Amino acid sequence: MSASTSGSHSHSSASTSDLKSVSVRHHDNPTDFLFAVSPSLTPHDETSAIVILAHAKKRIADPRPRDFWLTVWSTYPTTSRPVLELILMCGSWVLGDYPIFLWAPPKGEHRSDATSTLVAFLRKRVPDKRVFSVFGPTGITRTFATKWFEATGISFLTPPHYDAYLGRCTKDTLRQGRSKLPLPQGHKMRLATTEDLDSVAELCKRFSDEESAPYKFSAEDSRLEAQELIKAQQVWVYEASSGVIACICAAARHSQRASVISKVYTSEGFRRKGFAECLVRHVVQHLFSTRRESVVLYVGKNKSAGRVYDRVGFSGIGDQAKSRDDREDWLEVGFDVAITGRW
Repeated sequence: MSASTSGSHSHSSASTSDLKSVSVRHHDNPTDFLFAVSPSLTPHDETSAIVILAHAKKRIADPRPRDFWLTVWSTYPTTSRPVLELILMCGSWVLGDYPIFLWAPPKGEHRSDATSTLVAFLRKRVPDKRVFSVFGPTGITRTFATKWFEATGISFLTPPHYDAYLGRCTKDTLRQGRSKLPLPQGHKMRLATTEDLDSVAELCKRFSDEESAPYKFSAEDSRLEAQELIKAQQVWVYEASSGVIACICAAARHSQRASVISKVYTSEGFRRKGFAECLVRHVVQHLFSTRRESVVLYVGKNKSAGRVYDRVGFSGIGDQAKSRDDREDWLEVGFDVAITGRW
């Protein structure tokens, strides 16, 4: 695909059901993409779409020619202003391609015509085998998977790779909990340094082995990931006595007002001691000190870690959700093709 000098292309089609016009815009320039979508996003939308927005923000300073974003807009006869319906990201990082990331407004209609138009547009930009998985809000992810199968004949896999809740923490929901208690003697929480590389790489590897199926990380992959996180000052450690790294927590994705934490992992011999809760709370408090208004994470529905995050102050997680509207379900669906990347 040749680069666009303007950073954007458009394609339009019409819906015969309600005379709605659907257009897809292609953005190969992250600044152009953010400029296009920002007016349509509420602060709540920003936390929901943060993985896509954060990647675009990162690519402004570190561009990758193959990365692009697609936005789907609807225009109705009663209004001249297009309505943002869908966002798709096709991105990459140091260890290869990301899955296709999707986002739609939480209360959007996820209409099949808009998704069909998006699928047709995407197939003109990448080979079908590039779409080895898709991750996004559950409703739109299922719709996309069905439309992709109908268009390509490539089956989607069951069970899904990842079935998760999106949790949010703000200054208002943050709970102090154990932070009011002193750490045990000799324990500390801090940013990881280059001297921690071996320990952080080992915990990254164990995390991938236990939490990242079907993606396979080699020891070399995990070491490279740890190097990148430490260099960017994006991974924290809980140091137990004798300098042993018991737990890690990363925060590598940031939008204007929000951040994502990930890769929370405690070494087996240090579990059920409250270390992860203390470290996550410490990282969240740090992120709030950098003018972030909310912190987001994804929690697998079959994981007990949700209770830890609830104690820190993350809302929207399973039974801890205040209401159905407070809960946001996310899904990663794989397709029956060779996996060419990871995340």
